[in-house]
Amino acid sequence: MNKISLVVLFLGSLNLAFAQTHEWKSDTNKVYHLNDFHPGEFENVKVEKICTQEEATSFVIWVKDNVPAHYHKHHNETLNFLEGEGVFTVGGVKHEVKPGDFITIPKTVVHEFKTTSKIPVKVISIQAPEFLGKDRIWIKSP
Repeated sequence: MNKISLVVLFLGSLNLAFAQTHEWKSDTNKVYHLNDFHPGEFENVKVEKICTQEEATSFVIWVKDNVPAHYHKHHNETLNFLEGEGVFTVGGVKHEVKPGDFITIPKTVVHEFKTTSKIPVKVISIQAPEFLGKDRIWIKSP
C-alpha cells in the first residue's frame, strides 16, 4: 500500500469515527444565509438565534445604541462584526470595531458595546458551550 492510500484510508476512518460519535441537532444540518435574517422594528438590541447544539449556540445580533457591561460565568463569546461601527470594551480595554473585525471574549471577562455609526451594528455571536440565555450577569441594571 502506498502513502497516498494510507492517508486516504486514515482520513476515511476519522470521518467514520466522527460520524458515529457525534450527534447533530436538526438545525445545524443546513447552510444559513445571513441576508435572510432581518431585524424588523426593534428598540435597541435584537437577537435572533441561528442554530444551537450542545457545544455552541450562534446568533445574529443587531445593536442600535449599546449593550451594557456584563459577563458570562460559563460561556466564551466570539463576535464577528458584519455591519456598522462601534466601540467594544473588553476587560477595560476599548477597541474601535468595524465590519470584518473579529473578537473572542473569555468567560468571566466584563464586556460592553456602544454603536457609533448611523446604522445598527450587526454581528454574529457564537456562545460556547450551548447558550440558553441564563448566563448573562449585568454589572449594573441595564
